[in-house]
Amino acid sequence: MNRYFFIGGFLGFTLLFAISIYSGASIHVVLRNAMVGCLLFAFFFHYYINRVAQIYLESRLRLMEEARQQERERQKEEPKS
Repeated sequence: MNRYFFIGGFLGFTLLFAISIYSGASIHVVLRNAMVGCLLFAFFFHYYINRVAQIYLESRLRLMEEARQQERERQKEEPKS
């Protein structure tokens, strides 16, 4: 998950840097805004990816359990020869 922290930070820095440059702010203000954006986006992106991964794994586990239950039911219904 460290790479997602890095990607979020990079996106935040780049996005806020571009927005601040476009608004015509001085380079000091631009860099300050970009640094704050880097930190915030890194934490938010890391949290978001963790939540998405958790939801995906829970749904995948539920589907696997349902498939296993259906397989058990099929084995019980089959007549033994």
